[in-house]
Amino acid sequence: MSTTNSNCGCCSFNPWPHVGEMHTAGLDFFINAIFGGSSSSSAFGTAITEQEFIQLACTLTADEFAGDEPDPLIDPGNPKNPFGQILCSILPNTINSYCHSNGLERYNGMQQSFINLLLGSIYNVPIDSIKSRLIDIETKLSESSLPIEQKTPLFQALSIGTADYDYWIEKVENPGLWTPFLHSNYAVNYNKIPYWVGASMEGSLIYANRALPTLPPVNTALDIISTVISDTGLVAGKVIFKWVPKVKGSW
Repeated sequence: MSTTNSNCGCCSFNPWPHVGEMHTAGLDFFINAIFGGSSSSSAFGTAITEQEFIQLACTLTADEFAGDEPDPLIDPGNPKNPFGQILCSILPNTINSYCHSNGLERYNGMQQSFINLLLGSIYNVPIDSIKSRLIDIETKLSESSLPIEQKTPLFQALSIGTADYDYWIEKVENPGLWTPFLHSNYAVNYNKIPYWVGASMEGSLIYANRALPTLPPVNTALDIISTVISDTGLVAGKVIFKWVPKVKGSW
């Protein structure tokens, strides 16, 4: 996605637009699976538990992104497959970091500045300006001196955040299957959009933060799927279970 108009001469681009598309596909997968409208074999309805929800993240891996026949490299149903088991651990680790710790401590100073900007500024602008603010931050990130590998998780988070914003703007108007998990008052749901967008980006950044010591710049196939599990699962769970982070700090 270009962050400026088509006649800019030398535009700025987010190299990861499809991660945002995967995010919204993942949200649809979760809500359809909960109510039995996808390839998931079970319908949980509004009685779904957090543990059942976490298990759906593994189903997301096999069903949504691996095709009709799960790729043996990422099939979580195979107990001998370490990759599948690693992927099934992604969402629990993300939830723990989001609710109980910072989860973003391995980013360097300039990355932290961008993270503070993208996570903080969405609460300081009118809700209908959030998307344009994220696009502005994309432009600044494109122009920054950060190397590509350090820009990658930030670009991915921005792609996810803008896609998440569009998704919930539409869903507060036409909630469909999300209705049981949303408030009956439109204004209440609308005012929660910054928190949902923030959680989607934080979920992406938490996964990349975990990957930093051992992996190249969050762009292998396994990384991309893991990122989507992390960001999609966190924001869907926040909507469904009303997760609120605990007070964080050292005492």
